[in-house]
Formats: sequence, structure tokens, C-alpha cells
Amino acid sequence: MDALIERAEATLDESLRRRIYRLAYRMIRDDALWVFLYSPVRFWGVGPRLRGWRPGNDGVIRFT
Repeated sequence: MDALIERAEATLDESLRRRIYRLAYRMIRDDALWVFLYSPVRFWGVGPRLRGWRPGNDGVIRFT
């Protein structure tokens, strides 16, 4: 990556510089990490006697 950036900075050819930066951008985009800071755990258990209960849209289980 550093070599690509240095090459782009050193060239006077604007078209070539654009292609180099585009390649560098693609490398950054394709190698980007996906970091999920929050992953909710949602699970529901129901029995045959449960009637009329539906999970809330927000995932909170309300027992009252």
C-alpha cells in the first residue's frame, strides 16, 4: 500500500495517478474488516399452553 501511494505521489501523469489511487482504494475497500460492536441475542421459548403472546418489535420480552 505504501509503495502504491508513493508511486501515485511521484507520478506527473494525472491519468496514471488516478488509476493508482483507484487501485489503492479498491485494496482498502476489499480488505476492510467488519467489526460489529453490538450483536443482540434474541431467543424465545414457547410451550403448547401459551396463547396470544408475540415478541415485541424491539426484542424485549415483556412478561406483564
